[in-house]
Amino acid sequence: MRDLAPNDSRLSERSRGGDLSNRPGARSPELGYRAEAVLATLLESLECGILLLGPAGDLWAVNDRFAEILGIEPGRLRELSNLEQIVERVASQLAHGDTVATRWRQRFRSGEAFWDELEVAKPEQKIVERYARPVLDRYKQRVGWLEVHRDITNRRQIETRLFHSERLAALGQMVSGVAHELNNALTSVFGYAQLVQKRTRGFEWEAEARHILEEGDRARRIARNLLLFARGSKSERAPVNLNELVERTLQIRAHELRLENISVELDMNEQPPEAIADGAQIQQALLNLIVNAEQAIRQTRESGHIWIRTK
Repeated sequence: MRDLAPNDSRLSERSRGGDLSNRPGARSPELGYRAEAVLATLLESLECGILLLGPAGDLWAVNDRFAEILGIEPGRLRELSNLEQIVERVASQLAHGDTVATRWRQRFRSGEAFWDELEVAKPEQKIVERYARPVLDRYKQRVGWLEVHRDITNRRQIETRLFHSERLAALGQMVSGVAHELNNALTSVFGYAQLVQKRTRGFEWEAEARHILEEGDRARRIARNLLLFARGSKSERAPVNLNELVERTLQIRAHELRLENISVELDMNEQPPEAIADGAQIQQALLNLIVNAEQAIRQTRESGHIWIRTK
């Protein structure tokens, strides 16, 4: 914390001001020192960064946590004596520092309480929540200015992950509905394709009918895989055929792999390996690995090859 020793501190000078000691009921210097020691201990024990200014912007008190949160070396606090110096020093650490500095000065002059967030860019990225308000005496006159700074980076990251999880859950429900309707429609298409194939057997359209049947079957398998994938929110352990799981996962990414000119080579164990696991989670992990491989290939070359082996 900035030194609050009697010879240096504006806070102690204010509390022990010249004529106060001669007034009836005035506190003794020893009591003032004790109060100052309590204040110093209190400020340094807080997880928040505290900045206390006088009505003209002169620095009364600041703790080391304030410097730590805003990316300032604690030792540099002793070089700062007023709001203007603090604003200039802190702004150099912030994203959009000039804009923040201008707004900071305006809000201090207005004397109105406010809440905002600061983006610290250096030496590491942080999100800082700031609450500021005037310090008022018993006559509601402004006698100081208090700012409380909190590092909320971890909280914001958790909120972001939760938001993405909720979006993924909603997307899963939507995909499940679409895949269900698509699967129903494709089942009808597949049935009619089988009928056409039977009626064209031995005719020139037989090959075309067979292609329709094969592509319809492939589309139906993709829809079923999407349905299984989307419904995998509840963890259920059961026997899983890893070979089938790999093939179903590849069908989901088959179109993207073709567009990116990426070939896939499968080395499947002839004896299908089985595991007791959550098939949806295994498929999610496989899908993530395949997508990561695609991204790595795109960053370094125009085409590529992915090997997948089960054993």
